Amino acid sequence: MARILIKKERLITLNQLIKFLHDWRVFLIFLIFVGLLNTVFVVAQLANQEIKQLQNLPPTPRRTGPFYAKGIYISSWTASEESMVDQLINLIQKKGLNAVVIDIKDSTGWVAYNSQVPQIKVWGTQQIRIKNIEDLLKKFRSKKIYTIARIAVFQDPVLAEKKPIFALKDKRNGKIWRDNKGLSWVDPACQEVWDYNIALAREAFTLGFDEVNFDYIRFPSDGQISNIIYPAWDGQAPKYEIIRRFFEYQYKELKDLGPRSADLFGMTFWHTDTGFDMNIGQRLVDALDYFDYVCPMLYPSHFPDNFNGFKNPAEYPYEVINTSLKKAEPIFIDSEGKRREKPKIRPWLQAFDIGAIYTPEMIQKEKQAVIDNQGYGWIFWNARNDYSTVR
Repeated sequence: MARILIKKERLITLNQLIKFLHDWRVFLIFLIFVGLLNTVFVVAQLANQEIKQLQNLPPTPRRTGPFYAKGIYISSWTASEESMVDQLINLIQKKGLNAVVIDIKDSTGWVAYNSQVPQIKVWGTQQIRIKNIEDLLKKFRSKKIYTIARIAVFQDPVLAEKKPIFALKDKRNGKIWRDNKGLSWVDPACQEVWDYNIALAREAFTLGFDEVNFDYIRFPSDGQISNIIYPAWDGQAPKYEIIRRFFEYQYKELKDLGPRSADLFGMTFWHTDTGFDMNIGQRLVDALDYFDYVCPMLYPSHFPDNFNGFKNPAEYPYEVINTSLKKAEPIFIDSEGKRREKPKIRPWLQAFDIGAIYTPEMIQKEKQAVIDNQGYGWIFWNARNDYSTVR
């Protein structure tokens, strides 16, 4: 009887063991299944993170070295309209162009996108026209189009109104001074104004722009200039020295972030041997050491009547641009007789009808003058962004 009980106990123990082993296999399978699910989840999460990271990167690496830009200017208003952007991209590709200059702060002073620059937030100097500037830049870069952020510096009516302490004043009434167009300016000697524009330029590079272009880097050129009171400039240092100091300052602050270009009056190319700053503080020689590109505004229509023997310079695009570039050529030759590596000359060219009708043939003559003088590309200007005559 005892043996039967022992056998029965052994039988029960064996059954329990079999059941346990059976449950263990199920449990093991369950663990493996859970492990696989967890692995899939982790891999999916990592893949999702990688996709997000890739989405936040520019479609192409930041370009290095000089870029031969053949471009057009577009306003922030145009840049805010997707259909217009698409039309201009088609035009750029069709006509063999490769670059755009986009206003991020135009001559009205408004910053055109949702900037995170602290001064802009505090002073309220933004008017968001371009809703998603990152997507805009990705679109251009996906088409291999070089992007240049344009910043109008010292002509800044918005900042003058928001921060009158920076504004030029009229000594006759103490109010904000205005030029012939009714536009106000800020003091080119004001350090806070420098820092404001440098911060905006720094953000432009962070957003993914390939280059920053500075415009209106000068003192006012028209209006009752003798009535101006400057809050920062003491009138002792020459105007050109004030502008040169800004050139140097932006170089120190931005040189490691990306290339910068300076817009200069076309007439600066005619005064390289005299040192004349045209009473606006602009001299070509002062820009040479601080920029990657200098961009003279060589619009033939903007040269005075009878200039260099041309009754109406607008009718002679090749001749005006050709002689302007040749006039300044010696300043770009170094002590060893070689052409300077920097800055490159990249003129602004006329694509609008002032002084003459600018047909495709006229525009082609402008381009040819740049090519014949070793210019490093060009940018066409049309305030309405109509480039139908460009070819």
